[in-house]
Amino acid sequence: MWTEREREELSVWADELQSRGEGLGELIASSLLLESRFGADAADLRARVAVLEQQICAPMVAEATAGCPAIDPSWEHGMLVALRVVDHPLGRRLEQRALDSLRKLLSLPVARFLRHLRVDARELDWTPIHREVPAMLTEPGVVARPWSVVLGAPPRHMRRRSPLAVLDFNAAALADPERGLRSLFLDTVRVELPWHRGDKGTRQRAVASLGNAGRLVEPSNLTRIARALWDPSVRVRLRVLNTIPLLGVDAAALVPELLLVERGQLEWVIRVREVLGILARNPSIVGSVANNFTVDQTRCAGWLATSPLAVARAAIPRIEAMLASSLGPRALEGWARRELEDARRRLDYRAEVQREALTFDARTAAGQPLLRRLRRWFG
Repeated sequence: MWTEREREELSVWADELQSRGEGLGELIASSLLLESRFGADAADLRARVAVLEQQICAPMVAEATAGCPAIDPSWEHGMLVALRVVDHPLGRRLEQRALDSLRKLLSLPVARFLRHLRVDARELDWTPIHREVPAMLTEPGVVARPWSVVLGAPPRHMRRRSPLAVLDFNAAALADPERGLRSLFLDTVRVELPWHRGDKGTRQRAVASLGNAGRLVEPSNLTRIARALWDPSVRVRLRVLNTIPLLGVDAAALVPELLLVERGQLEWVIRVREVLGILARNPSIVGSVANNFTVDQTRCAGWLATSPLAVARAAIPRIEAMLASSLGPRALEGWARRELEDARRRLDYRAEVQREALTFDARTAAGQPLLRRLRRWFG
């Protein structure tokens, strides 16, 4: 989910690329500019971005994947933002091809803003690709620093957790907070990632220190906050939760996992819902979620459907695209399709209600005809 800091960093890099005559710089700059254009003004620019994506991104993927059908990349602003190794039984040769292709993609400069990596491929038993991909992320040539890694099926709740030792390799390097990994799941189970050593009191004081001198939104602190949200102590979790509304648009990236809280201590569950309600009234956060949630985060669609803000309707094209896409060889899961379809109906209904309300507003063009008729009747 793009923050202003990341957009500025991306814009500076685009200028540098354009100064060297590289087309990727024009694609990034044009795509960023498109976010602020609307209506007819955006049509030509949108067409230009589409052409640049075909000229630059498509060949890059074709070269890196070498025709491997197991890799499904997602792009935004000319950057690789999500990757999925799609779900089907992998033979040994195909598995190796998928690993080689994945390594190439994760080593490209455009992978520096990769946010979500899902390794959905598996065999009947524990598949080696689930061990090799996390280890691959720590290799020197890999530039990708994903926030979220999902191995196997995506999570549908936050009730199950496992220690980091469940991964069959030395995961200390991957778990370093400076790398930016915020969450790791293995077949729906959350793998615990360390954020601070010490007892409960020490960790509570550590949460308080994260906000000193306005340092909450520093990248390393955001990683620690995202991990501390799932601390074993409910006191620590509640203290972290109270800082979430203070993060501004950076809080958008935490919404998908907060939506998975279904059970737990009553105080914790209630406070999570209260915080989600606060975030649902922040236009920048709602807009960021609407434009960035993935097909593994379909509860975001339902959350957006409850928001009173018009910006939530920006999610409708994204929802429709997810419903229309097969995501490789496997269709959208039934539960995910149902959540998306329900959210689309509610968003459409809210939009219709708001359109009807405008017909009674004398300040709008839609309300003028009714106002004129009322004046004739009562004049």
